[in-house]
Amino acid sequence: MFVLLSHIFLQADLSEYQRTKQKYANEFIFGMFVFYFVILIILIVFYIIPLWKIFRKAGKSGWFSVIPVYNIIILLQITGRPLWWVIWFFIPLVNIIFYFVLCFDIAKSFGKSTNFGIGLALLSIIFLPILGYGKSQYIDHSSAPLKKQPIQ
Repeated sequence: MFVLLSHIFLQADLSEYQRTKQKYANEFIFGMFVFYFVILIILIVFYIIPLWKIFRKAGKSGWFSVIPVYNIIILLQITGRPLWWVIWFFIPLVNIIFYFVLCFDIAKSFGKSTNFGIGLALLSIIFLPILGYGKSQYIDHSSAPLKKQPIQ
């Protein structure tokens, strides 16, 4: 009998405790969402501003860096790659390989080494501002004739 009565009284307190716990859990989840959103906006801004500068160095409009898929198309134009490569960026796991190739080509288009291309791919938050604000100049590869390999 004592167990039954204590269970009934504790159930009322437990219910209030659960409501309070749920309220704090909801506030925590909302706070984490806001924190994540703010960090995401900061990262996007730190990605777009150097990309804007890189586009300007290459003779393209800076606004193109803000448009999500079109900025990849412009990067493909800057590097001299065919525009149909944009399809590869929508295929999971394949897009990682083509992203690395694109980063190597971007580094090459601005006279940088392959190591810089690796840094551009892995730490773009650091290497994009170096490329955008640095003294490197754009080298237009699209008008250069293709070198033919001799047949052996």
